[in-house]
Amino acid sequence: MLTLDDLLSVRHPERPAWSPDGSTLAFPYLVDGRRELWTVGADAPPARASGDGQGIGAFDWAPGGRLVYAAGGDVWAAGEGMPLLKGLDPVTDLRHAPGGQVLAVLVGGRLSLLGPEGRIREVALPGEGMAPLVDRYLRCAPGQRPPAML
Repeated sequence: MLTLDDLLSVRHPERPAWSPDGSTLAFPYLVDGRRELWTVGADAPPARASGDGQGIGAFDWAPGGRLVYAAGGDVWAAGEGMPLLKGLDPVTDLRHAPGGQVLAVLVGGRLSLLGPEGRIREVALPGEGMAPLVDRYLRCAPGQRPPAML
């Protein structure tokens, strides 16, 4: 007989997404009750791309092949030790513009854009006011562009 524990222990990949060059597949995978981000290539075994054992939320490939994901209220690039953006909770989705110069982030139901200058601003939607540019989310000093941001 199938038990609730049996159902909860079932692990399977979710929403896989190919890298822009088609060489690597990224997918969330449930491990010990947390969604981790994993990658697999044609000639490589599966490898965890998210760090610190934090559960991940949204993820997206930048046009240049960089894998970006949300975890623990921050936005990270796979393989980097510091977040690109900090204190964004909850991040429900993120997407790169086709050219890769802008990252759109949905945070708590509000749309924000991170531009190449390293600043983020909330987008004024109908019935809402425009929020000022906010530097407190960035890992770098105000006015500096995060290194290799996109």
